[in-house]
This record gives sequence, structure tokens and C-alpha cells, in this order.
Amino acid sequence: MRMAHSKAKNKNKQASNNETEHRRQEVQQAIKSACDQLRDDGVDPRDYVEQLAWLFFLKAFDEMESRREEEAAFDGSPYRRRLDGEYRWSSWSSMSNRPDQMLEFVDGKLWPHLRAFGETEDTRQFANDPIAERFRRIFWTVRNHSRRGASFARVTQQVNRLHFGDATDVIVLSELYEGLLKDVAADSAGYAGEFYTQRHIIQAMINVVRPKIGDRIYDPCFGTAGFLAESAEYIRNMEGTLSGSHLDQLQQKTFYGIELKPLTYLLGTMNMLLHRIEGANIELGNTLELHSTNVPENDRYDVILSNPPYGGKMARELQTNFTIQSGSTEILFLQHIMANLATGGRAAVIIPEGVLFRGGPDAKIRERLLREFDVHTVLSLPVGCFLPYTSVKTNIIFFNRCKDHLGTKDVWFYELTNDGFDLKSTRRPIQGSQIPDFRAKWEERLEGDNSWIVSISEIAQRDWDLSARNPNKEKELEYKPPLELVQSIKAKEKRVIELLGELEEFLENLRNFWRSPMPESPRIPLGSIAPKADAPIPASDAMVWNLSLDDVETGTGTIRERKHCLVSELGSTKCSFDTRHVLYSKLRPYLNKVVVPDQPGVGTSELIPLLPDPERLDRSFLAYYLRSPEFVDFAVAHSRGANLPRVAMRALWTHRVPVPSLDEQRRIVERIEMCMKRVRDIQALRGPLEEMASLTASILRSTFSGSL
Repeated sequence: MRMAHSKAKNKNKQASNNETEHRRQEVQQAIKSACDQLRDDGVDPRDYVEQLAWLFFLKAFDEMESRREEEAAFDGSPYRRRLDGEYRWSSWSSMSNRPDQMLEFVDGKLWPHLRAFGETEDTRQFANDPIAERFRRIFWTVRNHSRRGASFARVTQQVNRLHFGDATDVIVLSELYEGLLKDVAADSAGYAGEFYTQRHIIQAMINVVRPKIGDRIYDPCFGTAGFLAESAEYIRNMEGTLSGSHLDQLQQKTFYGIELKPLTYLLGTMNMLLHRIEGANIELGNTLELHSTNVPENDRYDVILSNPPYGGKMARELQTNFTIQSGSTEILFLQHIMANLATGGRAAVIIPEGVLFRGGPDAKIRERLLREFDVHTVLSLPVGCFLPYTSVKTNIIFFNRCKDHLGTKDVWFYELTNDGFDLKSTRRPIQGSQIPDFRAKWEERLEGDNSWIVSISEIAQRDWDLSARNPNKEKELEYKPPLELVQSIKAKEKRVIELLGELEEFLENLRNFWRSPMPESPRIPLGSIAPKADAPIPASDAMVWNLSLDDVETGTGTIRERKHCLVSELGSTKCSFDTRHVLYSKLRPYLNKVVVPDQPGVGTSELIPLLPDPERLDRSFLAYYLRSPEFVDFAVAHSRGANLPRVAMRALWTHRVPVPSLDEQRRIVERIEMCMKRVRDIQALRGPLEEMASLTASILRSTFSGSL
């Protein structure tokens, strides 16, 4: 009998899984169809999220109003819809048989109604309703990107297939919508200003701070509201079914946040609605404009979770709001979080590595943090954890404001080398995630190969340095037997000899792969085939990649660090670029700094944004040529100026670039990159050697002189 019951239970579970997967495919198809319609209407892919967000928002809001109306009727109490009559989603979205009238109504009546909600005669009764201000803020900043009635009606029909009151739809839609946000963020290097924080990282932080009913949970830069939405799911899972005062508290008095950018504010609002939180206290504004000293206890928060923006610079007048002044946004946000954490409160904050070891203001804030708070845990994340947005090394610091105010006694470190995803821009799932091990060891603060404890006295002796230095790895190297070390070195040297042999053979046979020697290729003036042409500069409230020459590795164009800031914070003398350009540094001694950008951005005016003709010139081929000794020698000979020599523009534009056929260029690029890969492999085994640098230059010289 028990076996039969078990089989029936498994059968029901399988049926439920099949139903969920079937619905997942239906929802996925609806979103894909909506995106296809937007594409056919000429909408930029980066605007898909905004267009779908406001449509989702109004559909979800209509369903929420209908649920409340039904609940009120069941209780016998009155309920007045905020959006009623012709302004209801269910009313105007049913006009699909009159698509041009539908689009005309949305642009001509619905939009003005929402932009003035709470201020007109027929909506003044909602003037004090938080949703009134939310409507005004959102619909004054977002746009309806559809321009054809038929296309807009088809997109609306696809949105109508979604049901925000259905648990399966909400889960599936949250996942798909989150994936769409992630894809768009990857294309835009932090779309809407924040880097996308993956769900498994958010959940690891939440599992440590453990939010509960009664907590006030805050994110000072909530972005798409990932921390707040996941906290809501965590509380529901831990607390079970909520009702009465607890449900009201979760809806109205639990979630708080501030967001700078209007579109992100809409996306965050939408995400909270998808997670069934309708009354989150989220505001549009600049967190760093708030005074972050002497915050009253009643205004503080029990839980703070955040991944603040970093790499930006803050105006000097705003720095006066903080005890320790700094131009770095990450330092200012950390001070804001410290000031707003309640007594007994818990915080988890993602910060770049530099904050943990740099001197100056960083060291002062670390000392204050350790003296006034219990910094109980530092989780060191692997480099590449936030690709493709940034390769900056990051950590999560966990700290509490203790009631006894005794500060930190010791810190438990965990070095995470595998978070369950590869460390490439694709971030594909892999086996061996250490996050479960981190959670298991954290409970008892256990020490192991990847975890250790450091006393506050030792941290103070090293200038309050909180960077993760795994003592187990140092000991492992220190105590290896000499014979084992020698054998390890010999094995590496053997592999180096093998790689050098492969490279030698490859270089000897390389010319056989080319159809014509480089000297026989036609040469065309650079200005004719790759003129200077800036890309459009984004809106002032957009967050962009801000590239300086110090961020570029000489000779290879590798980006050492990506920094981002608001367009409004940039100076006027900047170049702008996108993924069509090749960036060339005209300033000595940086003439060998050439970048093939993989995302849009702005850069120092010392970088020239060259726009190669895609039908005649391959970007990578041009970049390798500009790094070649032949061209570097030319640029040096034609530089002018005493203190900071720059390449003469007339000489640059008239210089004749070798231009073989596109197929030939791509073959040459492929062969160069195969050579360079072997050079990098050798460098990784042997470390940087002068011979390796010379070999790189020699390969490029021989390639473009035809002397191989």
C-alpha cells in the first residue's frame, strides 16, 4: 500500500513538472514572439526591456487591482480601482481589432493620464497614494517605442497570454525576464547603470543575513531589485503561509530602496510586482545626496543587502555628506550603509578588492568598520565572477552592528574559487560549486583548505588589510619537499620546450598559409579606409564604460580594468566608441596601445576612434598592424611636441595601410592569434621574460614586412 502511495505521489510530481515545463515553453514563446514583433517594428534590442517592462507593469497592476476588488467584495468592503474605465488594461488592450486606435489611445490619452495621476480632478482622491507618484515617475521617463498600431497590438496580445496571478507563470516569467535583463545588461555593460548580480550570489548573501518578518530590508542602489525580490522569496519559504498583520507588514513595511536611474526604477518596480510585492517603499533619487552621519536609530534598517556601483567618481560637494571624504563611489556607499544599519542589524555588501587593502580613505573606513561593527565574514569571489560587465576582483563583506558596540574580534575568511559557473563572459554552469561548502562551514566558522580565521590584532598590524590571503596555500608551497619543487619546475620547463618547438614549426610553415606576400598587397591611406568617427554619446543619465590609457596593456590591447561612470560626470573632451571601432592612442609613450572594443563606451581624447570600412578592412587585422613595429616606428618618427609628443594627424591619415583581401586578412589574424596563444602559454608557465616581449614584436614585424 505504501509503495502504491509512493508511486502515485511520484506520478503526480512528474505530472506537475511536465505541466510547469509545458507552461514554461508557452511563456517563453510569448516573450519571444513579443520581441520578434518589436524587432519587426524597428525597435532597438536594448529597448525591448523598457517596452516589455511598462506593458508587464500595467498588466500586472490590472490583475492586482482585480484581486483586491474580489477580496473586498468577499469581505463586503468598498474598493476603488486606481485605473478604471477606459484606462484599465483589460479595456484598452482588447482593442486589437482596431490597432491604430489602440496606439492612438495609449499615446494620446493613457500616457498623459498616468503622467498627471493624482493631480487631475478625476484622480485627486489618490494624491496621497504612493502609486500616484510611482505612475508619474515611471511614465514621465519611459517611452512607448512602438510606432505601428498593428505591431503594437500583436505585442500586447502576447503580453495578454501571461497571467501574473498564476504561481507557475510568475516563477517562469521571473526567470525569463531576469534572463532578458541579463542579456541586455551584457550588451550594454551594465544596462541602466548597475551590473547584474547573479541570483546564486544574491542567495548566498541572503542565507547568511537571514531576513525575517519584522525586519526592515534596504538596498541603497536597488537596480532591478534582485536583493529585495529574493529576500521576499526567502521570507515566504522560511515563514510559510502569511496572513493578516504579517502579510501587511511584508507588503508595506519590509522593503526599502533608492535607485538613481528612472528606467532601472521601472525594472525594479516590475520585478517586485512579479514577486508579489505591491507596496515596496522604493524611491527614485541619488542615495549619495543623503546625509550619512548621525542617522536616527528609528530611521535605520535591520538588514542591508547591496552591490553598489564602483569605479565611478563623485562630485566634491556630495563628499561633504560623509565623515571620510573620497571621490570613490564604493567608499561613499559603504559609509552610507554603515550609517544606516540599525543596532542588531546585519549587512552583506559586495565591494571591489581595492577597498580591502588600499591606503588613504580606504584604510580609514576599514579601521572604522572593524572598530565599530562586527565584520564576521569576508567571502572572496573569483576573478571574473561579474563578467561580462567587469573583470574587477570582488569580495562580499558581512558585518553586524552589535548591541555591545565592541567591534570585531576576528574575521572568518572563505576563498571561493568555483561559484558554479565558468569564469568567461558566457558564465555557463559548471560542476563543483563551493557555495554549499561555504554555507556549511560558515555555520560553525570551520577552518579548512579554503577557510581560515584572522584575529583583529593581526589585521590591525597589517594596516587593517582585509584582503583574503589564504595561509594554507602559502604553507603548501613553503613545505613542499625540494625534490618535488624541482620536479615541478622541470615539468614546466619541458612543456615550455614543447611549446617553443610548436611555435618554431608553426612560424617556419606560416607563409604557406598565405596566398600572397604582404608587400604585394595594395596600400590605402588610413584616413580613406578607417576615418575618425565618434559613436553617438548616450543620454546624460546613462552609465558608460570610461576608458583611460592606463587601463590598456601595451602591445596587446588587453583591458586591465573596466571603470564606469555617468555620462553627466564626464568632461567634454572625450571620444565615444562602440563595437565597430578600433581605438588608437596618439600620445607618446603610449603609441603601442590599440584597443578593439567589445562594448560601447567613452575614452580619453588621446584615443582616436577609427571606423574601418567593414567591406574592406577587418578590425583585428587593423589593430595588429597598428601594433606592429613598422607602424610604431612610423608613428614615433612623425610625433610632434615637446612635453607630450603626439602623432601628427596629417601623417597619420596619409599613411598607407596594407589591405589584402578580407579573407586573407582573416587568415592572417587567425595565424597571428595562434602564435600569440602559444606565447601566452609560455608566459604563463615561465613568467614574463624579455625574450617573450621581443618574440611578440618579432612576429608582428615579420608579418607586415613579409620577411617570414
